[in-house]
Amino acid sequence: MSLDKVKDPAGINATKKITVSFYLGPRKYTQILVCNKCSHKVEEKYWGT
Repeated sequence: MSLDKVKDPAGINATKKITVSFYLGPRKYTQILVCNKCSHKVEEKYWGT
C-alpha cells in the first residue's frame, strides 16, 4: 500500500499530499491508500495535530 492522498478538514489541500492548516488543535485527517498491485483504495481516518 502506498499513500495516494491526504485530506485536512480544517485547512486547504494544496496538492494530493501537502495540506495547509488554519487550525492548530487536534482534527481528524483522512488518508487514502492505494494498493500497488491491484489499485484498490482504502480510506483511513485518524486524529492528529
